[in-house]
Amino acid sequence: MAEEPSATAPTSGPVNVSGSGNTVMIGNNHVHQPTMSQSTYELIGRTSYLAGSMSASTSRRRRLRFGAGLDEQQVERSLLNAVAVPSRIDEIGPGEIRVLTGPLGSGKSEIAEEWLRASIRRAQNDDSAPVPLFISAKELDETVDVRVSRDIGSATVLRCGVDIVIDGLDERTDLAATKVQEASEFVARWTKSRVVLTTRNPDLRDESVQVAMSDMTDAQAAELMSAVAGRPIPPLGAQLTKSVRRPLFAVLTASHATANDGVTGTSELIDRVVEQIVESEGMELIPYLMELAIETVSTGKAVDPTRFASLEIASKIRKSPLVTGAGKTCAFSLATFEQWFAAQAILDGKVDVVPLLSSMRSFDRWKYVFSILLAAGEPTKVDLVMADIARWNPGAAAWIIKETERGGLTRHISELEESDWESAGHRIRYAQAAWLAGLGPLGQAFFSSFAGVASGLDDIALSVRIGRSKIAVSWIAPRDGETGSLPEIIKAGHDFEYRVMVMRQHALPTGVNWVWALTQSYLRDDISSSFKNLILGTATEPGIVRDELTSGSPETIGTWGSTMITPQLYPGPDISPSQEDPWGNFTARRMHERVCAIATAALQCYHELVERLVPNFTGTLGTQGLFPVEFFGDVNFTPGEDQGAFSFGPPEAGLGWTLRARASSPFDEATALSNTVNLTLNDEKRSAEMSDDRDVQYAQFQAYMAQSPEFAEFAPSFSTVSQRVSPTESTPATGLASGLLWGDLEKLNWVSGQRPLL
Repeated sequence: MAEEPSATAPTSGPVNVSGSGNTVMIGNNHVHQPTMSQSTYELIGRTSYLAGSMSASTSRRRRLRFGAGLDEQQVERSLLNAVAVPSRIDEIGPGEIRVLTGPLGSGKSEIAEEWLRASIRRAQNDDSAPVPLFISAKELDETVDVRVSRDIGSATVLRCGVDIVIDGLDERTDLAATKVQEASEFVARWTKSRVVLTTRNPDLRDESVQVAMSDMTDAQAAELMSAVAGRPIPPLGAQLTKSVRRPLFAVLTASHATANDGVTGTSELIDRVVEQIVESEGMELIPYLMELAIETVSTGKAVDPTRFASLEIASKIRKSPLVTGAGKTCAFSLATFEQWFAAQAILDGKVDVVPLLSSMRSFDRWKYVFSILLAAGEPTKVDLVMADIARWNPGAAAWIIKETERGGLTRHISELEESDWESAGHRIRYAQAAWLAGLGPLGQAFFSSFAGVASGLDDIALSVRIGRSKIAVSWIAPRDGETGSLPEIIKAGHDFEYRVMVMRQHALPTGVNWVWALTQSYLRDDISSSFKNLILGTATEPGIVRDELTSGSPETIGTWGSTMITPQLYPGPDISPSQEDPWGNFTARRMHERVCAIATAALQCYHELVERLVPNFTGTLGTQGLFPVEFFGDVNFTPGEDQGAFSFGPPEAGLGWTLRARASSPFDEATALSNTVNLTLNDEKRSAEMSDDRDVQYAQFQAYMAQSPEFAEFAPSFSTVSQRVSPTESTPATGLASGLLWGDLEKLNWVSGQRPLL
């Protein structure tokens, strides 16, 4: 059902349909339909199809609950609990998509299922209503078009449309961006259709089609837990009170009352629930469930357990309430438990972490497992894993921290005590060393306060003080001329007079693996405050930064005796100073040449900054993923134009621009294309194209990103920039390039606040 390109837009009003074979005319558009046998819908008829769809929906809802360990009565009671569908999902119009996003356990699948059930009921009462179709992302190895043709048929889609749910895109990270793009293209062609997709990733589409999940209120959580348990739930501890605002954790809490005793966090609750479920099946299943998790995470698909287990064990795995089977293959009913068992496999040494970090594509398959590992794993083992990731790619490690914080599995109350100062200090030093190894040149920001007194981390001691509500971390350098090295960890209260010391305080961190977020936050402060010096420091090597800092000599522009720097790198004023223009001026053509030269240099400068400051961030820098690019936009400049009452100085040009990828996919090493600059001058058509055709440009941007699904989490926002270009700015290209790099690092939480001006 892929539409061939057409130069004519679809007409409004009645649409003529004609044609035969596998090509039909819809209005003025040719639409190709794959030749295939009758669809499932056409074979069994509307009534039977809709009845079967409702039955399958009920089965999925029951299966999810059994997968969480509920018994039969608890499942039945929970099904009676009403599910409120957000208005932006409920009111989705024809020809639109919605991407339902939210963290682990927030109820995305349940809301999508309820929306689909409402669609089924409408279709049962109205023969012209769209036909519902549920697709599990784990089972979607074909295009959306092909799947709809096989299950529904293009004639039916043309006549009444189709309502599609694509559930669990975060379980198929290798296909997620592609499927969102296919869904967008599908509803654009088949305008009676609607699509709802679910994912944990909030970056797959722009906010206009995104619907973020909200936590339940305390009253809603209590109602759901009472429905599951069949009785009111007594007051919970502080750790669980916050967690149960997400439906999955409310259900787990209510269904495993005995497992809640002594639980201090959601992760421990999951541990207890798994233990209870597996005990009833036989504890010997645990290593095999780990193997199942390894296989399903690695492949993104259900697998036949006989690949790693005997026929007897494979049969037990398929019958486990944690698992859903289809023939001989099976997979975990809930992604939460799949990731939990995969994390346990890493902790038990069944999975070597190093091969998982061989590429961003491999990391992408395991990233949610790393997140659950960081949230709840045993610290001495987790520190080793996180150190490997931090040294390999600090951008990827930063993503894990961000996902863990929004995932809801960490404890919400700190358990650090004053006596933990030494063990906490050793963990902080270990994490700091790993971060610095991965950050490379960027990590020099940490040492800026110790210039001349310390050459490396080994020269700096650490002191940790843990109070009731805060932790104080102090890095201490030796006194000038002091011989010998300081101890790695010094107890707070020692005499630190006449030493260089950097101290920071922080609210007591929560979660067992707090050390990684804490050390990143401190380094983020260092990098943010030292960003300007880091950029200018690259001038020690040949390149644009050095050229802009050293090229040119002061030129006297105008009769007012003010000296302005105009680097010889770029064309300068070509109109001599006059009484009207005491600064001198540019012809429009000359200003256009100047701005084009600056843009060309800025693209080269960005490449140099990435190479010299963040060499280990490959695959996580948004702007880098667009290269090679076209610097696309328009320069607005008219000599002698009134600059306004508050304008003073040489005339400035207006510049509207965006970056457009030139290769077929991000990080395409095979491309022979290079960066180009495409700037028009005073072109109203180009300006209108940039503002009025944003939907077309965004579709192209999404199609490009879809070619590299592992980059989706790190992709830059689609945007256009409007700015002024002053002829007196001494480092214009460096300013543009450093702004792009700042944006990349800000998305990764490696810088924050206002970007320092050069």
